[in-house]
Amino acid sequence: MTTKIKKIHPFVLNYVGNKYKESIDTFENENIDFNKYNKFIEPFGGTFGFSRYIYMKLNKPTDKKFIIYDNDEELITFYNNFKKMNMEEYKKLHDDYNKIIDNHTKEEWSKQGKKIIKGIIDTISDKNLNCMFMRNMDNLGCFTRKINKKLNIDWFDMLKYCEFIHMDVTKEFNYLMKSYNSLNTLIYLDPPYLNSC
Repeated sequence: MTTKIKKIHPFVLNYVGNKYKESIDTFENENIDFNKYNKFIEPFGGTFGFSRYIYMKLNKPTDKKFIIYDNDEELITFYNNFKKMNMEEYKKLHDDYNKIIDNHTKEEWSKQGKKIIKGIIDTISDKNLNCMFMRNMDNLGCFTRKINKKLNIDWFDMLKYCEFIHMDVTKEFNYLMKSYNSLNTLIYLDPPYLNSC
């Protein structure tokens, strides 16, 4: 049984490129039986938008495994730290983040973003909060508030079925393909990265 995905579910990080939305646009009108796979590999993880899409599409399955790779070690550490959190710790981190954002108006962030960040960043002792804060900053020193404002339980619950691995897949692509050579495994190579392998 699958679910029709019509909206983008909030995620804890804002990222350039949105594979979740791209997956909705690409696969919602295609007749693909994702249920026949029990393992999903996302070699260029980022915010693992494709895996999150599949998780929601298949009604939050408990019998699937999602393996996410990325060459950004800090990002992988961030996700693995999240896996160790309980729900209360996640809610507290989310609340602490929103308190920082809500301490200034949208207009202040827009006009004085870099100055505000400079004054805040050294005061954040929690590494996860620091990572979350900095990665939600765009090139102008502004923040996309709407993505993080709402607490999303779905993706947090999904973490128990995820494995996050630090690896530069472009250098280990043949190893990756051999390791997951199975009819029950789907490897998702999003087009921007395909030619780099």
